[in-house]
Amino acid sequence: MSDEQLSSHRSPSRFLRCLTLSLSFVIVVPVLWITLALKLRPGGELLYGTNSYLMDINRTIYLFTDLVSVDISKATMVMDWFISDTCEFNCTDVAIFFDTNSAFLRNLFSSDHNDHAPYNTNIPTDTIFRWNASIINDPDIRRSVPKFRTDIVVGGTVHGSTVYYPFDSYRASVFAFARDIVTNESVSLSIGAADGIIAGLKITANIIEQDPPDWDPKDFKMIMAFLTFQRSPLTIGYCLIITLTFWLVTLMICLIMIKTMVFGFRQRNEIVLIPIGAMFVFTLLRSSMPGAPDGFGDILDFAGLLPCFVLLSISAVTILGINLFADPHHPAHGQFIWKDIVNALRHYAHRI
Repeated sequence: MSDEQLSSHRSPSRFLRCLTLSLSFVIVVPVLWITLALKLRPGGELLYGTNSYLMDINRTIYLFTDLVSVDISKATMVMDWFISDTCEFNCTDVAIFFDTNSAFLRNLFSSDHNDHAPYNTNIPTDTIFRWNASIINDPDIRRSVPKFRTDIVVGGTVHGSTVYYPFDSYRASVFAFARDIVTNESVSLSIGAADGIIAGLKITANIIEQDPPDWDPKDFKMIMAFLTFQRSPLTIGYCLIITLTFWLVTLMICLIMIKTMVFGFRQRNEIVLIPIGAMFVFTLLRSSMPGAPDGFGDILDFAGLLPCFVLLSISAVTILGINLFADPHHPAHGQFIWKDIVNALRHYAHRI
């Protein structure tokens, strides 16, 4: 390298530009990513609240729910329910019913749910929780906490399969109503608040409280809630960036293989290790995708990882063969550098 080239690389202005760009990169990129993560949030949050209990005239049982977990692989979600009552005096017990085809009572201290009767389309008659209203005026510490836990079935939509990861979506429904145990009359049941956050999932809630068709026009309510689960925008963005990275790295390795084998340009011997190492790195990156299904078989695998594995395997075999029968780094082979690309572009520009 000539003295002029050395002085150019060591010039103060060049060093200052390099330092400024490097510092800007290491500061701006993390700040932007952290800000984006805090704004979009890596997980979905279920937030629902109402102040209708301040205006209710009739007796209403309020359920305050906490979304504990969602297990897509087992098609279930776990919800905790806390109970409150607007009745203050002479309150009778109330039985709360859920749709037993989609909800199962779970013991808070065990993973086992209650034994399930044969499935049917009848109006539920098995009480999932009995609310003893005397707890309001007799807060004996020996009483059980007015809380219960249910497993809710999570079903699929049009894209309700991990094959469509990370564009898969799922839906769960909750139906509940309440009746007075003494009179067997309907009692209003309403959701006072709902919250919960699930990492990696975007949650959309549609909560409907309406009068059953056989009730008189009093202000009684039953609960119908629909929850939709999708992958969060950060999860989808991360998966797409990783898949794009698979393709970019694979295509560059394939171009190196073509340059060396087809056109005979010089290439370092260390390139032999890159295709094999890339396959191991790709496997690790794929396993880092939040909520990705086990094994290979989702839409991103067939669109990115698996075809890249095929191309990398071909490139690895080809590059090994070149090193077996020839020395691609021999000085007799010409170099392929940026200057050659510039000269080729100028040549074709002049011809045009």
